[in-house]
Amino acid sequence: YLDDLLLSTETDIGTGVNEEPIMVVFPNPAQDFLTITSEETIDQVTLFNAHGQMMAQHALRGPTAVVDIAGLSSGMYTVRATSRSGSHVFSVLKN
Repeated sequence: YLDDLLLSTETDIGTGVNEEPIMVVFPNPAQDFLTITSEETIDQVTLFNAHGQMMAQHALRGPTAVVDIAGLSSGMYTVRATSRSGSHVFSVLKN
C-alpha cells in the first residue's frame, strides 16, 4: 500500500517575463538617420561596416539616440548599442 504519495517533476523551463530591457532600432532599412530607443539609458552606439571596421562611435546619455548615417555607403551595417545592462547588436541595411 502507498499512502500520501506525491510525485513532482521540476524543469528549468520558465514561463516568466523576459527581464531584459527592450531596445529598438528603426527604420530598417534606413537612408539618412537611424533611431535607437531603449527602456534604459543608452551609453554608447557604435556602427561597424560589413568588414568589421568601426565607422562611427557616439557617446550618449539618454533613452533615445539618433545616428546620422547619410554619409555612409549603401550596404549592411552592425549597430552595437551599450547600456547598463549590456550590449545589444542589430543588423541594419543602409539604402
